[in-house]
Amino acid sequence: MDIKVTLCDKSQQIVEAWKRRFVKNPEVEIVPGDIFDCKTDAVVIPGNSFGYLDRGLELQASELFGFELQDLLREKIRAEHNGELLVGEGFVIPCKEQLADKGSCSNLVYVSASRTPGDLTGSLNSYLAARGAFMAVASAAPGSIGSVALPGIGTGSSGIAPEICARQMRYAYTVFSGQRGYGDKSLTQLTRREKKLRRMPKPPLEETAEIEAGTE
Repeated sequence: MDIKVTLCDKSQQIVEAWKRRFVKNPEVEIVPGDIFDCKTDAVVIPGNSFGYLDRGLELQASELFGFELQDLLREKIRAEHNGELLVGEGFVIPCKEQLADKGSCSNLVYVSASRTPGDLTGSLNSYLAARGAFMAVASAAPGSIGSVALPGIGTGSSGIAPEICARQMRYAYTVFSGQRGYGDKSLTQLTRREKKLRRMPKPPLEETAEIEAGTE
């Protein structure tokens, strides 16, 4: 993938989980702090399927870019997605064209991380939303996005543990960047992968030992 990826979150737990999980991906920048302070072309906003900006990062975005951002999102979802953006789907909003460039980045990437706000424990939503964000960025106008920042998707009040979020986001990154396949050789393999993504991972070195021993 030619797009520079930055992972940024205010939670130190999430940052540390990313560092452990992305240890073999030094090309991915991992930083603590406010994602809207990142010097990237695009910032990913994980939200709900209906475009309501009611809490967390979504609410912060509406405060930065103006509360008309919610109206814009909801209108786009109504017009282009039959009123509901399914979990794992996303799209790019060019700020200069549609939001009068009120914020601190050139593009926002809105992606559905949950149908409605709630507990996402045990779900694959961190993976699905990260994958959707990468796909949205890749489909943007050529040359418009060279770098993107993503937060810890599904963590905090949504309930996904930092280590599980990090595992799922890394899987989305490695698949979309072409470093590994989707694992679709068989339904059994897909089912095994899905179960693994849902559970708390072992430390990376232990996982590597399992793979080398053929017991993964």
